[in-house]
Amino acid sequence: NEPCSECDHSHVRFQLKPEQCWPPNQRNGQTPPPEYEEPGWHIFKENLDQFEAVLNALITDNAREMEEAAWMKILQVHTRLSCSALYDKIDNTFLLLGPDQQNLRDSPEHKIMEPKLIQGLAGTGKTVTIAAK
Repeated sequence: NEPCSECDHSHVRFQLKPEQCWPPNQRNGQTPPPEYEEPGWHIFKENLDQFEAVLNALITDNAREMEEAAWMKILQVHTRLSCSALYDKIDNTFLLLGPDQQNLRDSPEHKIMEPKLIQGLAGTGKTVTIAAK
């Protein structure tokens, strides 16, 4: 909830407030009131205490259902960018590799006393790929 500047109460954040709590320019019709998403659309810090329940509600709520054609298009974009995979034996998960990661994994071995400079953006899997090598 957030405190209201027009009354002594607080209102649910990002939800429509009673008309008497609207700013004066909205009360007299100069500007339309804001349009808010349905309750539960936004996830806030206070929702993270019950994150599993929030995530389950997001998955099972049919209001957020996506058309299969749109989902397949998104899936094709991301799988087209993956060229290979690594299996993480510790976490029992697969990691999809992009072209740069595959080239790094398949690069020839180098002498440990001659460091190899690997350039790339943070979080792109350089360390994981080298560790798997």
